[in-house]
Amino acid sequence: MNALQQPDFQQLTQCLAGAANQISLVPNLPAVNDGQAILAQLGHITQQLANQGQQITTVLDAVATLQADVTTLKADVTTLKADVAILKTDVNMLRGDIASINTRLDAR
Repeated sequence: MNALQQPDFQQLTQCLAGAANQISLVPNLPAVNDGQAILAQLGHITQQLANQGQQITTVLDAVATLQADVTTLKADVTTLKADVAILKTDVNMLRGDIASINTRLDAR
């Protein structure tokens, strides 16, 4: 009868302890440390982009408000132009009335 080979638990324990020791050293790898630094930098960049996005939104809101104010101002200027045109007509009519009165006074 052939005896089946049995595991050597002492050797298995040593191998697992060695593997655990090597795994504990993984954070010392430059790629892992640099990866953490890259992730931190990406987080910082992401936050900066979010802040700039908020600033852009604020500026766009201000521009929209300014645009509405300019539109209102244009309407006000158009109304003023119409009012000035009416005043010019009234002044010209008054000049005509005054000239007519002066003519009548001169004729007396």
